[in-house]
Amino acid sequence: MYRSILVPVDGSVLAESALAVAATLAQRSGAELRLVHAHRLTVADELATYGITGDAARSTAEHYVSGLADRLRAAHGLVVLADVVDGTAAEAIAQHATSVGSDLIVMTSHGRTGASRFWLGSVADAVMRAATVPVLIVRGRASATAGSSDAPFARVLVPLDGSAFAEQALPHAIAFAKLGAAEVHLLRIEEPAESLRTSVWALAQREPDDLPDRLRRASGELQTVIERFASDWAPARPSAEARGAPRVGDAIAEVAAERGTDLIAMTTHGRGAGRMLIGSVADKVLRGTQCSVLLLRAR
Repeated sequence: MYRSILVPVDGSVLAESALAVAATLAQRSGAELRLVHAHRLTVADELATYGITGDAARSTAEHYVSGLADRLRAAHGLVVLADVVDGTAAEAIAQHATSVGSDLIVMTSHGRTGASRFWLGSVADAVMRAATVPVLIVRGRASATAGSSDAPFARVLVPLDGSAFAEQALPHAIAFAKLGAAEVHLLRIEEPAESLRTSVWALAQREPDDLPDRLRRASGELQTVIERFASDWAPARPSAEARGAPRVGDAIAEVAAERGTDLIAMTTHGRGAGRMLIGSVADKVLRGTQCSVLLLRAR
């Protein structure tokens, strides 16, 4: 499914912990692995990161990614390319992914950069917002088992909302699940009526909540999705659940914790009119869970 996987690295062990997952994906999909290091040109950043400035700093960065690529080739037998790009980390990473034709970015949410020597979550956030390809944020079990022979994801959760946009995450979720015959759980959250009403007039009408009916319909639609992908699941094992909850993002995080989820695969957009699987929901999921998250911008 993937032909070119891009991994941003910055010299930190934490940033490099995404490499084992990326290498597994590259091996099993026949993809090339591309390493990219974002080199800041300002003297303050160069001094803090490299201890030197100018051409010497860039040469140090190039030596670092080149050596890392050599080790990955020797360890995994992969096609590994290494690049150093100039500019602000998030923008440079997203632009480089586009320019070299990478179709997946794999990264951790923290690492080292600049005067603070930490690549804060804001950089990962910015990459996810700027990238036009799926972004896999590696955390939790996948990061902890980096370098082991285990498949990184044993339990995959896919939040859906009944829209074709949200279902765009399914092929990616299935591809990841097939790495280790994982469980794939489709989740549909339906909000109670009082959470959907926005006007005083609507609340005054005291209309009966049709949540039970909506949950039954949602369960049926999820089973239809499973049947539609019937020829694609094996060896992954699908299941489905429709649940009522007032806050979509919090409910997704709750289900992920209940099921010991390793990976949540979701799109950043879905059904409209206040019921979208939008960036705010994705933000809540990212901040409310400890598992890895694959975020796909819906088209």
